[in-house]
Amino acid sequence: MQSGIFETRHVRTEGLEDAKPLRRSKYQESDMGTIYRQVKADLDSGRNVLFTGIGCQIAGLYAFLNKRPASLITCDMVCHSIPSLRMFKEYIHALEKEKRGKVVSIVYRDKSLGWKKNQIAIYFEDGRVIKEWSGSHAYHSSYTAGLISRPSCKECRYQTLPRISDITLADFWHYQGKLHAENAEHGISLVVCSTEVGKKFFNLTRSLLDTEQVPIEMAVKSCTHLTKPAPSQPHRNKFFAASSIFGFMTAYRFYEKSKRIMNLLRRCKGKIRI
Repeated sequence: MQSGIFETRHVRTEGLEDAKPLRRSKYQESDMGTIYRQVKADLDSGRNVLFTGIGCQIAGLYAFLNKRPASLITCDMVCHSIPSLRMFKEYIHALEKEKRGKVVSIVYRDKSLGWKKNQIAIYFEDGRVIKEWSGSHAYHSSYTAGLISRPSCKECRYQTLPRISDITLADFWHYQGKLHAENAEHGISLVVCSTEVGKKFFNLTRSLLDTEQVPIEMAVKSCTHLTKPAPSQPHRNKFFAASSIFGFMTAYRFYEKSKRIMNLLRRCKGKIRI
């Protein structure tokens, strides 16, 4: 859950009401705190546990427990990479300076215009709300471009099939099956069950959902990070250095301008004769 603008952490919950704060995307690394110990304590007392996280966090839980108990169900979200908390702080500092206000909350996937028209909504202390398309948003664009991602993520061992968890969740962006017409604006989820435990658990809820079974090849085509990590970004170190010296926004705008120039040169290559 997100308990502050700079703090995302794993917490233990019971019941649907307690789970509500855990919803929504959070493009930050979560602090695991003592959650592994809490999971172990619940398992040791005979309770069933559903643990959610990203692949490396689930691998860490298995290593901590030194086993995969039958009463543990794991669910991972397909991960692009882990962004730098330092760069997030630099972004917020630059944004607050530019907008002259204190940021109190961010909704990374605002769906007020629909699932495919992703916006980022930023809430300020004075009541202002700024919404921006995620494709042109400085922090989100820097993240998806790999400029602020952890270098080790490009060698992630958990972006593969079968997945390390029992169940994997992701957006099914390019789905065009029988459920598309009625659900295109609300969102369609991809669910991959990698173990018999995952299949059994998912089947318990299937009657409550609109589902269609599709070939795994279709899922991989829609969600490349099911099977391979995000590529490395050669300009990452330069971006970090520029952000430290000139500020996050200036570094981002310089990168975007340079990218547009390079794209223009590529399009012109072979068309200009001297």
